[in-house]
Amino acid sequence: MRMLLWLLLSFAASLFGSTSWAAVNSFDGRWEGYLTLKDASGPTCPVGVIPRYMVITNGQFDIGLHKSWQIHVRGSVASNGVVNGFSTSPAGGNSFTGQISNNTLTGEIVVSSSINGGCVFNIVLYRK
Repeated sequence: MRMLLWLLLSFAASLFGSTSWAAVNSFDGRWEGYLTLKDASGPTCPVGVIPRYMVITNGQFDIGLHKSWQIHVRGSVASNGVVNGFSTSPAGGNSFTGQISNNTLTGEIVVSSSINGGCVFNIVLYRK
């Protein structure tokens, strides 16, 4: 039975040209940490350490940025640990770029807004 499974997986990998999906899934799980304000061009950017978490499933994520703003960024994690996400809201666009290395995700989140002018956050998340 295991041999048959291995043969089927090998055949599927040859059809798709890569088994990179296995590496992407290696980042799946719950990640917890914090945001800190790096730069603000408006008066409503939250300051201090803001606890955050996200769950990566099949290399995809959805992270809530700020409860009262109701902003989420959705994106993906590449097999090399590069994190990219984007979303839009009525007030502007939001992006998340980062890198996972040694079970630590570090990156930057930019919240662009016609209301608050924009906020740039550093983010650090640890695999739990």
